[in-house]
Amino acid sequence: MPAVPRHLARDDSATRSPEFMAASNNSKYDVIVIGGGHNGLVNAAYLARAGKKVLVLERRYVLGGAACTEEVDYTSSKKALIPSQKYSPFELGFGKMVHLNKENFIGKATLEHDQKQGVARQFVGLEIDWTEVEARYETFGLTPAAPSQASRVAVPVYCGEKQVGKATSTTWSPVLKKMIALASIETSHAKIGTRLQMEITIEAIRQKVTAKIVKMPFFNPGRKTAVPV
Repeated sequence: MPAVPRHLARDDSATRSPEFMAASNNSKYDVIVIGGGHNGLVNAAYLARAGKKVLVLERRYVLGGAACTEEVDYTSSKKALIPSQKYSPFELGFGKMVHLNKENFIGKATLEHDQKQGVARQFVGLEIDWTEVEARYETFGLTPAAPSQASRVAVPVYCGEKQVGKATSTTWSPVLKKMIALASIETSHAKIGTRLQMEITIEAIRQKVTAKIVKMPFFNPGRKTAVPV
């Protein structure tokens, strides 16, 4: 297979990687996509669907490029100040992207441990009971307004009186007509369908409302993956 032109590479670090050098000299791939951003992933998916053997190379452990919100909903390892701010790919739902059959690489032992022993937290989606939100506001003589933009302020999530995690982003979905949130929850309480309580604040007084764990993505219509006839 001919070498990939330098101008097609997203950055030098990707083209200098052992994976790239091995792939460039290996004829088993029809296409090598440099960079796991949203455009690269879409192209790779279409090529794979067309029957091509595709390799996607990304220098970071998080895929998605500009569509990734890692600095919003969790702290990257480079910026984590304490152990609880560090997240494993298995906690964030990226386990299927971790290939432990590769040769030794930095962090492999830790990832193997996470895969075998499990992780303490899971990244989940929450649907907040809007009827309860309205009821809480009514006790103050107020009417709630659907938020016009996402809140990036982390708020506690409880199971009874015990805090079992935190919601990292909260917003109103105009498509679903629901208040939704992304949350990091203890694995023992992270099953789909589990009802927890999320903290909200009204007039500087803390309240709790029901938040149910739901499957992500929140909106996933069949037409997104349908094959045109």
